[in-house]
Amino acid sequence: MNTKRTTALCLLTVLVLAVPLGGCVELARLLADLPASGPGGGNTNTNDATPPANDNTSGTVPTVTLSLSDSVPQVSWEVELQCSVISGDSAGVLFHFEPDDRLIDINAVNGTAVFIVDEGDVGVQLTFTCSGTNSAGTGPASTPRSMFPL
Repeated sequence: MNTKRTTALCLLTVLVLAVPLGGCVELARLLADLPASGPGGGNTNTNDATPPANDNTSGTVPTVTLSLSDSVPQVSWEVELQCSVISGDSAGVLFHFEPDDRLIDINAVNGTAVFIVDEGDVGVQLTFTCSGTNSAGTGPASTPRSMFPL
């Protein structure tokens, strides 16, 4: 593409679309079919909304802790389980509870779940763990937490 046409397109893009000059220069390179600047070529913008590809080289798996709202609940009480990241990358973590067959209101994003004590639970020790998964992988299970319904 000739220089006059590229310059005119660049000015039009800046004036009409309010594109920053850096974007205009990149547009000119693309139109002229020239290699982009930066290490290895390509877009060097680090503020893209799209996250980088999951290459498992950035970030660390989350380490979590589990807390119970009550360790000695009574029949029909609701016990909230809260799983929280204590180390590693917390961005985008999804939480998992074990066992989860009797949990209700499981929120994998917030790391919460609810257990309702029934009569069959009285006198039985119930133990739970949780873990977290992010783009780097799944971290270790939390230290087990137990409740002993009365």
